[in-house]
Order: sequence, then C-alpha cells, then structure tokens
Amino acid sequence: MQDALRGNITPEMKLVAESEGIDVQKIVRGLSDGRIIIPKM
Repeated sequence: MQDALRGNITPEMKLVAESEGIDVQKIVRGLSDGRIIIPKM
C-alpha cells in the first residue's frame, strides 16, 4: 500500500493488472484508496 500511495508500481501490481486485463494505474488507485488488496503468497 505504501508503494501505491507513493505512485510506485511494483512487480506484483503489474502481475495483477496483466492477469486481470486492466491498466496498472487502476490497480495503483485501487490500492491507495483501500479498495483493492494483493495478498502475499
């Protein structure tokens, strides 16, 4: 979440965006707003 708040794109964010077929910036916004979470595996 800290990366998203700073506007940094992580490999995990890229992976989720690619697998969901959406723009990575949408993932960043969702994470920073608290609407999206990416669980650790």
